[in-house]
Amino acid sequence: MTEYRQRPGLSKHELDAFSVAPAYYQWKKTQKWKPSRQMELGTLVHSHALEGVVDYALGPVVDRRTKAGKEEWELFCQENLGKMILTAEEHAAVTGAVDAVRPFIEAVGDCDIMNVATEASMFWKRNGVECKGRPDLIGSLDGKRLRIFDIKTTTGIQWFDSKFFSLRYDVQAAWYAYGLKECLGLDEEPNFCFLVVDMEAPHLTQFVFPASEVLAQANEKICSELDLYKDCIENDSWPGLPSTRIILPRSM
Repeated sequence: MTEYRQRPGLSKHELDAFSVAPAYYQWKKTQKWKPSRQMELGTLVHSHALEGVVDYALGPVVDRRTKAGKEEWELFCQENLGKMILTAEEHAAVTGAVDAVRPFIEAVGDCDIMNVATEASMFWKRNGVECKGRPDLIGSLDGKRLRIFDIKTTTGIQWFDSKFFSLRYDVQAAWYAYGLKECLGLDEEPNFCFLVVDMEAPHLTQFVFPASEVLAQANEKICSELDLYKDCIENDSWPGLPSTRIILPRSM
């Protein structure tokens, strides 16, 4: 991961920042990224389920409002340096999600083109822009068709669809599918699948496939944003938001 981050190339997360405004993208590059607690828990699910890495520890049940409770908690943290310390509730959420998603991961197997790849770094060029991506899994569900899988932890799986476009998951699917096609020299883009697992009990889990129309619209969006990105680089101009805009009805 360290080597991947040091390699040149625009990532999907950077494209997300650029889509807000070129000036926002430039500003984000100067900021140290700090994930939310939910993001940290999601990362633990990824590392545990995909790699078997358990880099967390269940903290003692103490009242940290008291002096004795604070001291016991701090001592435990010192004894587990380098690990994320979880409360009992957080530990139950992580282990429950891992147990729920593991059978789905085990269902992913080799395909005709390649063996299963976990967190493979991809580098490609699109619209004259160096791009990169690091999907969770590349494999197949039927032993034939190549698919990209990305694990998404969510809180309340029934709301996943409502967050799908606001979090630009459509762009992520199109971004990775195009990248793998270019990396392997394929005639067509591989299928993309989200493996969604709920962090809340009973940790419902399912494969979610974006429709071809969703990917087509996302690809149009990506091409438009990359063209603007190239213009910003060539002109060394990174504008912010327009001074005004109008919110249109959804039907339009």
